Amino acid sequence: MLLSLETLNAAGFSPMNADELPPFAAFLDGTTGVEQVHLAGPLGGAGQISGLKFATGGFAYTDMPISESAFLLEGSVVVNDGTTSYSVSAGEGFIIPLGFTGTVTAVTPVTKIFHVL
Repeated sequence: MLLSLETLNAAGFSPMNADELPPFAAFLDGTTGVEQVHLAGPLGGAGQISGLKFATGGFAYTDMPISESAFLLEGSVVVNDGTTSYSVSAGEGFIIPLGFTGTVTAVTPVTKIFHVL
């Protein structure tokens, strides 16, 4: 399967609510337009591959018990671990390591593919 914007859109995004977030994650204030699509693997477990869209805001993570790799297809984010901020734009990727506490905030509306490691 080619993991592209077309693949994600064809798979069909669905709205995501706060009660669907794992216990280590929360929406940042002002988060809007969150949609998800599950492509493969166990939800929340190693091997999960999903797509995620969010228009504004983002996510706060506390002591993540998993690692995640992400690749931005559209938009841009700032990843902040409390001491350092990284800007990531469409066509670039990032890794959120095991134990991460921090935020991922949209600068412009985001579509990303992520993989739980």
